[in-house]
Amino acid sequence: MSLAERVERMVFAFSFGDDRRKAVRELAAEVKELEVLLNNATREAGEQKDRADALAAELKTANHWRERHSNDAQAYGVQSNKNWQRAKVLEDTVANLTTPRPRETWDEDDGPALWWMFPVSEPPYAGTPLDDDFPDYVTHWTPLPVVNP
Repeated sequence: MSLAERVERMVFAFSFGDDRRKAVRELAAEVKELEVLLNNATREAGEQKDRADALAAELKTANHWRERHSNDAQAYGVQSNKNWQRAKVLEDTVANLTTPRPRETWDEDDGPALWWMFPVSEPPYAGTPLDDDFPDYVTHWTPLPVVNP
């Protein structure tokens, strides 16, 4: 049942039902639930940005050491190569997490994502186009990061 249908049902119960207090409590619970979902989505977006920033800093450090030690193959060759490989993985990860994709490219196999409106003027919507409350105005999406246990 969509959010609009749930609210309509509760307003009807409040207007015509015998138990108005129950309808008000249910409506308050729905609002509280939506507030929790919005707070979680905002927190997750912040965490994704923090992770992308941390990965970018690691990439900068890895590139610095790769460049500094690239001429000293004996002492630093092996470590430099490892840093370069890790930097490439981090660079790809940052690009994957931060590159907005057009709405039309999303597929059900992509799962939940962060949905953005450009220019960015509000926190992203977290979910899928299959959600009942999916906003019409979002134009791009970025994947949610995979958390390694």
